[in-house]
Amino acid sequence: MSNPIVRKRLLSVSLSFAAFWAGTASAQELVQASFTQTQAGTGATLYQQNCATCHLLDLQGSFEAPALAGNNFTSNWSNRGVAELLDLIRRTMPPQAPASLVDADYAALVAHLLNSNNIAPGSQSLSFSSTAVAFISSGANAVQQQPPRLPVPGRAGTMPTPSARSSVPEVATIYRSERALTRSLEALPGFRNVTTAELIDPAAADWTYWRRTPQSQGFTPLTQINTDNVKSLSLAWVWGMGPGRSQPAPLVRDGIIFIPNFGNVVQALNGRDGTLLWEYRRQFPKGGRQGGHLRTLAMWEDMIYVATTDAHLVALDARTGAVRWDVEIADSSLGYSNTSGPIVANGKVINGITGCGRFYEESCFITGHDPDTGQELWRTSTIALPGDPNDASWGDTP
Repeated sequence: MSNPIVRKRLLSVSLSFAAFWAGTASAQELVQASFTQTQAGTGATLYQQNCATCHLLDLQGSFEAPALAGNNFTSNWSNRGVAELLDLIRRTMPPQAPASLVDADYAALVAHLLNSNNIAPGSQSLSFSSTAVAFISSGANAVQQQPPRLPVPGRAGTMPTPSARSSVPEVATIYRSERALTRSLEALPGFRNVTTAELIDPAAADWTYWRRTPQSQGFTPLTQINTDNVKSLSLAWVWGMGPGRSQPAPLVRDGIIFIPNFGNVVQALNGRDGTLLWEYRRQFPKGGRQGGHLRTLAMWEDMIYVATTDAHLVALDARTGAVRWDVEIADSSLGYSNTSGPIVANGKVINGITGCGRFYEESCFITGHDPDTGQELWRTSTIALPGDPNDASWGDTP
């Protein structure tokens, strides 16, 4: 038989707990994040400068850049703390220079995102200390989601493994240009110029063209590694790339690896032990886009050709990394850029500009350049311009 006094106490405790829980649930009622009109206006300008190239002016995204407006975005961030969104953007954006803006700028950017997703501005400024949510979903399940606990990955450095070389070069020759700085640690006096014939038919151990040859077959005739000994391969050395999205296609000449890094960095490495021989770093003006990923390079004679994120074409001395010439192909402030690099064909440097997702009269084009000076020799639009005889094939549609 149960004790009525005990039951009364249990009931009292249960009622007290229920009252506490109700109070807690009420205290966690969702609150929509607030921002000011001034923040949203500042954020719109910052977005155009730092984000629109990838996410587009209408925030609909393109390729790898997700949409920042619409149902998918608001559903993903419904009932989630706006501080989580602020922290994510600060840690990862801009991709070429994460956390390079001040907190007030990141808050303004998120204010612009909220405003662009039909959240009206208010009188309270948005800040990283906010406990409100980015968006409130409707329905019975409108409870604040807790941010997932994710592992924090390590960031690769830009130094080789400790055993990769016996000594670190202590003296470097510094080459400065208007938009770059090169550190040359060890010149390559034995570098042999790459002829046009060698681009077409390179030596077996060389990889002097994107995917090795103009046919882009990506095949090497080397036979040292085969089906019998491939199981015996082991790690020889490691080189840490710079942080960011890496999609590089390195070139190889006489055992020297020329590799593009995220952030518009090009490095020459000794293929035998990973020693850094020289390093070119692009320097971008404040207020503009800060770098980005490079996919490919080109080489010819004693030069390495780089198409940069700020819509320039650059020739580097293959032996030292110093800038030979640097020409602007297009105005990067209009959204023009480069990701895939140039090629060399018939003694000309050929480059295709990026920034085609915009309906400008002169949008996408391919240019040919003098390899010794960078002078533009010709320009071909990939879509016929008004007045061009071939424009008729588009049925008078712009």
